[in-house]
Amino acid sequence: MSVTERGTEMRSYYGRPIVKEPTWTWEIPCYLFAGGLGGSSSLLSLAARVAGNEKLARTSLYIGAAADAMSPPLLIRILGAVPLFRRIPARLVGLGFRREHVRVDR
Repeated sequence: MSVTERGTEMRSYYGRPIVKEPTWTWEIPCYLFAGGLGGSSSLLSLAARVAGNEKLARTSLYIGAAADAMSPPLLIRILGAVPLFRRIPARLVGLGFRREHVRVDR
C-alpha cells in the first residue's frame, strides 16, 4: 500500500515538506512558452520555405512573430522595470567600470 493510498502526508526528517512550494507566478511559464513557440515557429518557417510550402512558411512566421512580441512585456513584468535598471550600475562595475564612472540618479 502506498503512502498516498493511506492518506498520510510525507514529511522529511526535520518536519519540513520534502518539496518546496513553487514561487513562480503565471508570467514565467507564459514567457517560457512564448519563447519556445517563437523559436520553433521560426525554424518551422525556414524548413517549410526550403521545402517549398509557402503557406505554412508564412503562417508559422506570423505565429513566431506574435510569440516574440509577447516575450518582452512578460519579461519586463517578471523582472520589474525599475529594479532591473537599478542593478545596471553594479553590472557595469563587474565589467571593470568604477563607481565614479557611473552616474546613478536615485
